Amino acid sequence: MDMLEILDQKSFVVVGDTLNEKKYAYKIKSSLLERGYKAFGVGKKKVH
Repeated sequence: MDMLEILDQKSFVVVGDTLNEKKYAYKIKSSLLERGYKAFGVGKKKVH
């Protein structure tokens, strides 16, 4: 699968700390969401 085929997908999972703005996982997930993709984070979670 090449990069264009990957970007044709509509949903992605980002592994890492997607809650910390300084981390790459956060930046990647945010960028995907801004471009209209579905993106789900796997990693640290907020505890209520």
